[in-house]
Amino acid sequence: MADLKIEYLPLDDLERALVNAKGHDDDTTRRSFERFGMAQAIIRDDRTGRLLAGHGRVDATVAMRDAGEKPPEPGVKVVGEKWTIAVQTGVSSKDDEEAHAL
Repeated sequence: MADLKIEYLPLDDLERALVNAKGHDDDTTRRSFERFGMAQAIIRDDRTGRLLAGHGRVDATVAMRDAGEKPPEPGVKVVGEKWTIAVQTGVSSKDDEEAHAL
């Protein structure tokens, strides 16, 4: 099993899960970012390369970038012109059913 770690990965390179079990409110997430920053990393499944958690935070971050807003801090770094986002890696689901359950 790999160690858990946080990596800053390009926002546009993140692959979303094929099915996202939760609904999200971008405005609420953006207000939370304004108050707290992105205090929790996105989680990527090392088995599939897709997100396990954080779809709403990714969507809100993309909306902020596209609207010309400042990135949430902490949690997002701008490298050159690309936004990179804190992603927890080191998690591998056993199968697609387990990934969806998480």
